[in-house]
Amino acid sequence: MAKRNDQVFQLSLTEIAFTVTFILLLLLGFIANREFNDKKIAEEKLAQLISIQEAEIALNEIKAVIEEQIVNVGSADVDKFILTLLDNKKIESERDALKKQVENLNVELSALTELRDHLSKATKLESSNVKEAIESALVLSSELRHQVKAQMNRDISVGDETKTLQELVEKAKQYDALEYSGVAVDQVKKENTDLKGQVIFLTNRLNARGGRDFPPCWADESTGKVQTLFALDLKSDTVEVKPGWPDVRANDAKMIPNVSEMISDSPMSYASFQKSVQSIFKQSKDLNCRHYVLLKSSISDATQSDRMRLMVENYFYKVEVRR
Repeated sequence: MAKRNDQVFQLSLTEIAFTVTFILLLLLGFIANREFNDKKIAEEKLAQLISIQEAEIALNEIKAVIEEQIVNVGSADVDKFILTLLDNKKIESERDALKKQVENLNVELSALTELRDHLSKATKLESSNVKEAIESALVLSSELRHQVKAQMNRDISVGDETKTLQELVEKAKQYDALEYSGVAVDQVKKENTDLKGQVIFLTNRLNARGGRDFPPCWADESTGKVQTLFALDLKSDTVEVKPGWPDVRANDAKMIPNVSEMISDSPMSYASFQKSVQSIFKQSKDLNCRHYVLLKSSISDATQSDRMRLMVENYFYKVEVRR
């Protein structure tokens, strides 16, 4: 006889019971969670309702207080009183705008009044004064054109007077700034002239494939020709010192130390000569140039003559003058 089996679909009754129990627990959990969410939503709606009710109660209380105050001021119609307040607020805004417009108009009126006063004063000028002012302006314009032509060799077209004056003022400012910096304008012009002459001199020397170590301190700014400082005549015991510079260098010569003294003390001993030329030589070294002199020797002894000439060459470049 076959043995009885408690399995259904290859599952025991115990396993089936556990499975059914697990499914029931899942359903129970789902139902409980849904109920919890519904309860939470209901509580939130209840809280909102309570808040709305509380707010409504508070508003009603405020309304009652306002109505009581309105009645106290003597108005029975609350709605009409509120409309009146709104209208008053609008009127106040319009009043402020009109007040601002009035202030702006007052400012414009003041400006126009001042302009009217100026025009009134201008119309009271005598015709003779106007004529004199016009004549003065014409004379000034003519004088300006004349001076610019004479001093700057420049013509001023009619209508360009203002522009020319502005340029002159700007140049005057530059001139003042240069003087304020401590640099003499005449000194700058002199140095510029010297440099022009030195450049031409050196260019000529280079083209001739010859030259000396230093450029001349003085050279013609147009041709580069050397301009000498002294004319020296060597004697047996003394040296005669005379001006050797051209007329255009007269003022420059006065600015060199000891030049005037050497001219006035001539003839002078060789010792005095060497002592006096030290400052001249130092200045030329500072300027990185050398002065030229016209040199003539009246010494009969050839050895002494050569020695004195070499002494002069220690301080100057020379241009020999034949006997």
